Amino acid sequence: MKYLKIISLLLLVFSVASCERNMDDNQPEAEYFIDLLRSGEYDALKLPKLTSESIPTLLKYADSKEHLIHFPVNPISSFYQEECRLGIYVLWIIEAIRLAPNKSEDGTMPFASQNPLLIRKENADSAQFQPLDTDDETPHSQVAQAYRDWWKNHENMLFFLYKNVDPLEGSEYQWH
Repeated sequence: MKYLKIISLLLLVFSVASCERNMDDNQPEAEYFIDLLRSGEYDALKLPKLTSESIPTLLKYADSKEHLIHFPVNPISSFYQEECRLGIYVLWIIEAIRLAPNKSEDGTMPFASQNPLLIRKENADSAQFQPLDTDDETPHSQVAQAYRDWWKNHENMLFFLYKNVDPLEGSEYQWH
């Protein structure tokens, strides 16, 4: 009986000592995800399953000009994107949340589009798409404002009632 207590105590100590935040959880914290992105330590190839509850946290970073050089990208895209502004990336994540199905089998979220790149809608159907310059202030600020307006106009509603409202519908931009 004494050995059983010791073994139980050891198991308890090891399980408590090995506790850490895990991005594989169903509802990881958006702030933790952002911290991992900013430090270059987010190693997963997929996006974590964030929810509409994460949107206010993500919007805090919508204007960030900080450049990311290590971030998950859509594996179906043949376009190599060397870097991305954190602000553009979090807006792309919000778009992924908006488009995501309610349930995910593996605790991840599908990508919003092929790349976290903005293009002009008028060029969307061309064979040679032209992504907007990563450091172009105008599209970044206009798209950030469009997402903030979309959130402000709907934040007190049930998410499923407005998730199909495209924040960029009235703008000249779309995601590539």
